[in-house]
Amino acid sequence: MYAKCGSLSCAHAIFDRVDSRDVILWNTMIASYGIHGDGKEVLSLFLKMKEANISPDHATFASLLSALSHSGQVDVGQYWFNAMVNECKIPPSEKHYACMVDLLSRAGRVEEAYQLIESMNTEPGLAIWVALLSGCHNYRNLLFGEVAAKKILDLNPDDLGIYALVSNFFSLARMWDRVSILRKIMKETGMKKVPGYSAVEVNGKHEAFLVEDKNHHQYEEILQMLDSLDNEMRVIRHVPDSLHEVEEVVI
Repeated sequence: MYAKCGSLSCAHAIFDRVDSRDVILWNTMIASYGIHGDGKEVLSLFLKMKEANISPDHATFASLLSALSHSGQVDVGQYWFNAMVNECKIPPSEKHYACMVDLLSRAGRVEEAYQLIESMNTEPGLAIWVALLSGCHNYRNLLFGEVAAKKILDLNPDDLGIYALVSNFFSLARMWDRVSILRKIMKETGMKKVPGYSAVEVNGKHEAFLVEDKNHHQYEEILQMLDSLDNEMRVIRHVPDSLHEVEEVVI
């Protein structure tokens, strides 16, 4: 509960008070830091877990590899992926492969990522091809990107964001005919982007805020509060670059 609320220090304090920690408790703590992108602490906990003679399982490695991916620790991620397979004798699942493809693709090593996909004994799923395509788009790798884009479309995703990623890649590759086809598909199927929202609880009452929603019953009061916060931050000379985006994000 503490970890989900972002209070990792409280979660860790409770974790430290427990004398007998099983694999589930270790996994929970590791996953908590992983969710918040702290790859360094995830690795530290993982090593302490092994020192405590607790054998990591598939969930442990999924959290570890995901955290290492988001923190850019490519070589460390490869080492522990191989250790999982060869030393711990844990067969990699779709989740593990997706983490590794994401890890390599984020680092621009898309050819290695593709070779890893080719080595799989099962048919790669959507998450794996999306991870590869994202890397190909970021690093302008048209060869493997086209392969990933075709595989994604073969899987018929119903996520507008994924179609947008594929469309953006085709635009990068100047494949305008495919861009046109994708836009036609999106229009014919009635795909619409679900607006982002945030929610808070005030005095036991839940309030939801949609992006660009001007129909909230306290819209004017919210704007006044934002202006007040804006002025206070300017007085103390704290003017973040994203300040001009606050109204769009919150309202």
